[in-house]
Amino acid sequence: MGHAPDVFASLPGDLLLTVKVKEHANFKRDAKNISSEVPLTLLEAIQGAKITINTVYGPVTFDSPSGVCSGDTYVLKHYGAPEFNPPENSNDLKGDHIVRFKVVLPEFNAKGDSKQDQLLKKFLALEGANYQRYY
Repeated sequence: MGHAPDVFASLPGDLLLTVKVKEHANFKRDAKNISSEVPLTLLEAIQGAKITINTVYGPVTFDSPSGVCSGDTYVLKHYGAPEFNPPENSNDLKGDHIVRFKVVLPEFNAKGDSKQDQLLKKFLALEGANYQRYY
């Protein structure tokens, strides 16, 4: 598909292309694997929750485990990018979608104006009393 030759008997050259893929706002790609970050509330992180993950193939719903911390990961097998030139009907050659959790904490007012702040104070007091037991 390249330039036509000057000599009648020779073949045309090759057309060389350079493709640059623009970065996505929500997804990051590392070879065949795709990663994204999912925010969780404090309650969802502590007790687990049914959450929806946006993938390149559409939304996927799953139950997150209890006790999730910021930076923990979960792998969705075969929801990543496909192999460049795969054989037909081969899902095994797709990469994975790696979900990284980010626990988003509520703002805490030390004066304790709201009911949520009062409950957080009680929670911190209980956690301090049980520190040796759980940590």
